[in-house]
Amino acid sequence: MTDRAARIRAVIYLVVVLGSLFSLAAVPGVTLANLADGFRWRKDLIRAFSSFRYAVGDRLFNDTLVGKDGWLFYTGGLSIREYQQTDDFGQTDLKTFQKDLDQLNSALAAQGRTLVLVIPPNKTSIYPQYMPGEIQIIGHAPRTDQFMGYMLSHSATRILDLRSALLRPSAAQQTYYRTDSHWNDLGGYYGYYEIVSLLARDYPNLNAHPLSDYTQTILPTRGGTDLPGLMGYLSISEDDPVLEPRFPFSTTTVTTTLADGLQMRVTTNQRTDLPKVLVFGDSFYEALEKFLKPDFGKVVDLPYFDAAGDSLNYWVQLEQPDIVMLECAERDLGNLFPLLHSIER
Repeated sequence: MTDRAARIRAVIYLVVVLGSLFSLAAVPGVTLANLADGFRWRKDLIRAFSSFRYAVGDRLFNDTLVGKDGWLFYTGGLSIREYQQTDDFGQTDLKTFQKDLDQLNSALAAQGRTLVLVIPPNKTSIYPQYMPGEIQIIGHAPRTDQFMGYMLSHSATRILDLRSALLRPSAAQQTYYRTDSHWNDLGGYYGYYEIVSLLARDYPNLNAHPLSDYTQTILPTRGGTDLPGLMGYLSISEDDPVLEPRFPFSTTTVTTTLADGLQMRVTTNQRTDLPKVLVFGDSFYEALEKFLKPDFGKVVDLPYFDAAGDSLNYWVQLEQPDIVMLECAERDLGNLFPLLHSIER
């Protein structure tokens, strides 16, 4: 953007904001004191202004970047630094994480249980071609490469880096939402297939369903919600591919709100010969859940940050799972370090 265009846009913004404020001044009961929190039309005003910014071509919003062809990217946390490859894990952190992860793995193995760490990729790792050209990759390798390289050389824990599993099909199919930071049903399916295929090595009665076992339909104008909301309550949508199983199964899911406000979901399957899995996941797990439920005798899932302290041990002893799955998005991988280190054994 040229300086002249930037100045013109700034003037337009100023006119819109001042016009809105002058209009609001005529509304009875509206003051600067109650405008921020209690104003009835606050959300509508924010949406209108954000929609105007989006319409005139702004690309920088709250924790969101508008990329090529209308693709939206999350910029919170270390997301941009990870894309530009300017952030590394320290060797001390990697060594501590590997030690804590392997200690947990050994403790669970001694009880006859399997531990697996699943890492869904960042959207920028799968669709970097839609990032703005002004944001260049500066480093030589993603920090996830550094993490996986160290763990493959030093760790005995099963770690499933899903980047390669998503890259292949993403060249021909859209596996992430254009308007959301997460994968869609297709992305969740390919993640599921890799997870079950890995676990089937130890649990032969597990069998990952091929894509042909699902019917794909398109829900128009559904799409994602997280990034448009961050941008200022924008109404941006897209067609949404939805996969529904062709095969029969019978499960029951019960959702419980715990004392700390966290939600626990428990899904039981009529097939009692299948293994039980305890999942500590994040928001990427939402697209995995529908595929995992038919394949396990019981699925218990909790937010992964509830694994702090001795909570993970508590849930393992309570639920007696065959498999403990830690699911953590690539962008939040560092958040597992302190949590694992705090677990009492």
